[in-house]
Amino acid sequence: TLKANENDEYSYHLPISKKDITFKFLTQSQENELLTIRNKTTGKEVSNVITKRLEMMIKSIDGNKDPMALYQFIQTMPIKDSQDFKKFVSDNKPGLDLFIDIAAPSGEKVTVVIDFGVEFFRPFYGL
Repeated sequence: TLKANENDEYSYHLPISKKDITFKFLTQSQENELLTIRNKTTGKEVSNVITKRLEMMIKSIDGNKDPMALYQFIQTMPIKDSQDFKKFVSDNKPGLDLFIDIAAPSGEKVTVVIDFGVEFFRPFYGL
């Protein structure tokens, strides 16, 4: 139900800092970049994946698109704003619902996940 603006950005109001932001959902290549950052992190250092994700997503704060202003705000963003924004993104992220309820032979409803592995597209793969 989200509506993008002319720049394909979406709006969100941060409840604690009372700021209006615009953001874009991450592409698969950006998600892969974050995964690479996470994998490079050792147990001795703090991973900055959450901050980096916000930097990649947030495009403006109260209309300000200056990269340095965005960076400084994200570095000091209240944790509650970050958590609420993360939940909003998770609840609205485009994708497929791969869960389906089916009736088992006993009549009980069971929720299953549709798997799109190699076998789905090539059912005789490996035979």
